[in-house]
Amino acid sequence: FVSASATPVIEAEVMMFPTSSLNKLAMVGFAYLPNGVNQDLAAPPLGIYFMVSSTSKLDSSIHRNWRAMIKRDNNPYSAASTTADLGVASSTGQFQKLRLEVTANFATFIIDGEVRANIALASTHYQGFTTSMMPFISMANTASATVAGNGAASGPTDLYVGSMKFWMR
Repeated sequence: FVSASATPVIEAEVMMFPTSSLNKLAMVGFAYLPNGVNQDLAAPPLGIYFMVSSTSKLDSSIHRNWRAMIKRDNNPYSAASTTADLGVASSTGQFQKLRLEVTANFATFIIDGEVRANIALASTHYQGFTTSMMPFISMANTASATVAGNGAASGPTDLYVGSMKFWMR
């Protein structure tokens, strides 16, 4: 939906739901969801976005900090994916302004007006995104607990969204 020379920008004010025993995964950014991809995945297989987990392990440790995610396939640890800790914990007490700007060469991750990462995009990362990315905000429950054994995730998986803006520059 965008030309290769355009810079898509998403800006959202978000706040995590106060503490819960569930593993919650919040994402804000751009996703590429080609036909046939299961939209119910915890995280999009392709995209450039902010991600935070309330309690789940994203790698060898627990991450409550916002992370920059650039995924080129369904494996966040593959060579085609990039992740970076942005050094800012998610908040349950006040809204945080997340802004993501994507050019043909860089993805810039900004939290509360401060640039937290400016990640170079390899051509393999950006290929296909220019025409197929869409802005998204998502909250997923990664816990295996279910209610009454019916397969439904138990408990709240809330992400408060104060505002969301999307534009091209």
